[in-house]
Amino acid sequence: MKSADELPLLEALLDAFDRLFDRQTTVVDVHALLFATSRALADSAFAEDMTAAESALEEIVRSGPGSAEAVGRALDTVDPLRPRIVDRL
Repeated sequence: MKSADELPLLEALLDAFDRLFDRQTTVVDVHALLFATSRALADSAFAEDMTAAESALEEIVRSGPGSAEAVGRALDTVDPLRPRIVDRL
């Protein structure tokens, strides 16, 4: 069962993924939000997946977060989370 606190956090993640796709935010920003959300929802059914994606984004950030290639890699990393988040909403 999802908590009322979980919903705004998951909605914020989806919004951040959309903003990254539209190039309205950075990989660093999405990484920070995913880091915070994965810690806040550590008991969530897919916390492990969020933590794995956050770790992958950290590697992308370290390799050069501003490049178009980095954004593409970041989108590939977070894309599998989308359907899981939508199912929770």
